[in-house]
Amino acid sequence: VTLPKGRFRLVCDPRTEAPAVVEVPVVEVPRRTISWAFVAALVIAVVSSAWAIAVTVSRSRLADQTAGYRALWTSEMEDLWTPFLGTSKPVVVSIADPPFAQFGGGGAYRELTLNSWEDIQKSANVAKIRSALGNPALMPGGYYVPIGEVSAVFSLGRLLGPRVPAISLLRASELSLQQVTNNNVIYVGASVFVENLLNGSPASMEFATSRGQSQSGISVLHPKPGEPSKFVDSLPTGAAENGEVYALVTKMPGPQQSSQFIAFTSNRTPSRLAAVEWFTEARHAAELVRAIRKPDGSLPQNYQVILKVRFMNGVPTETSYVAHRELAVQTGTAH
Repeated sequence: VTLPKGRFRLVCDPRTEAPAVVEVPVVEVPRRTISWAFVAALVIAVVSSAWAIAVTVSRSRLADQTAGYRALWTSEMEDLWTPFLGTSKPVVVSIADPPFAQFGGGGAYRELTLNSWEDIQKSANVAKIRSALGNPALMPGGYYVPIGEVSAVFSLGRLLGPRVPAISLLRASELSLQQVTNNNVIYVGASVFVENLLNGSPASMEFATSRGQSQSGISVLHPKPGEPSKFVDSLPTGAAENGEVYALVTKMPGPQQSSQFIAFTSNRTPSRLAAVEWFTEARHAAELVRAIRKPDGSLPQNYQVILKVRFMNGVPTETSYVAHRELAVQTGTAH
């Protein structure tokens, strides 16, 4: 007995032992038709299943990303960054854009001690280079940023981007007192480019970055018994960027005490990057919070922290806590 594929007909073949053929009446089975409603229901079921799978995969990826963000975020980071998170003010990340002497058709020149256009115009070294190039036009240039600042901004954006209402990037030369009043500001760079902002703060400073050809470092404005009056940098002297430099982190209110300002400053870019890492990496943040936490368990609202950074070939290799002070803030006075 066989049932050919695609037909509903019973076929009987005679056995060899029985030559007689028995006629079996053929029963015609009515052909079934497929309902369009059934087809539509099947298509809907397939599409719904595919959509459910896509949503599940999407949610899984989002959960993985969220878990990644949570892994970057710890209770210590919450303590350090709460002043910037518990407000509707946007966050502005500002980086120093040090001035260069731009020679018409002859490139650019940067000297660490020349931090204004006026200094560049008076520089004997700039004059010598200009003369050697045939006295081309001299113009101010500000198109370059140290790699340490770029890396620091990346770390800050990765950490705070998902957690603040808005975040933007601004050159220090464009940062004004009004912007510091209207926004929460994070600055990374040399202190010379934001001295007017630091001096305009209602907070009384305890430390200050000092610079020069020798004895640069962090000055202690009110030394404690047994404390040095200055933490002196060991700056690179050869071709390799190897040294030991102190970084100063200053957290203070804005000019009208309605905004937050934090500055990561030093005399070399590797130490500024290392200072930012202490606020954006879990293990460093834990060590920092332990060092500055007050006896009652809270953190000071406004403070300065000194960190010592050792670096090789421009890369920070070792960072340690040195000292900190809680800053007193004048109240009732507009600055």
